[in-house]
Amino acid sequence: MKRTTTIKNILLILIATTLAYCSKDNTPPTPPVTLNIGDVYQGGIIFYLNNTGEHGLICALYDQNTNAVWGCQGTEILAGTSSALGSGNDNTNNILADCSSSNIAAYYCANFTVDTYDDWYLPSLEELKLMHHQKDVINNTATANAGAVFFSNNYWSSTSAPGNIDAFGVDFSLPANTSSQIATLNTRSSTQSVRAIRSF
Repeated sequence: MKRTTTIKNILLILIATTLAYCSKDNTPPTPPVTLNIGDVYQGGIIFYLNNTGEHGLICALYDQNTNAVWGCQGTEILAGTSSALGSGNDNTNNILADCSSSNIAAYYCANFTVDTYDDWYLPSLEELKLMHHQKDVINNTATANAGAVFFSNNYWSSTSAPGNIDAFGVDFSLPANTSSQIATLNTRSSTQSVRAIRSF
């Protein structure tokens, strides 16, 4: 009787082990996607990656407007704007909180949607400088993917200058590797091009 019970227990263990093994997913794990500057990704073109290589900034494949004002000249943006990397989204929200016009650079970016991505914004000055630094790579990818190259003129950033009259932009007529000053300062009522970005 004892021997029968032992054999039965051994058989139960073997069956349980076999079932456990068979139920395991033995396919090798999928390696993480390697992202690179210039890749088409999540609705646009990657132009910046952080040190992990997993997060960064994407610009749209084409301009959202080529003749937009920064807007609300003389109006104070109460929460302020920053030039820093990572501040473009907050800047855009702060601008729209105090400037309700629908023909301004921030509005065109915030209301841009491509595929399912609707979280675009007007880049800060430092974010726009990074975009300018990669403009040749962006242009090549854009033309290969039904996008458009940057115009050789100024593009708006979301960074306002003190005094509520002027705002900063970047001169995209200058070469990407230039040592010249690429930041420009223009009245908010002047017209410039707009290229939206989003973070991932």
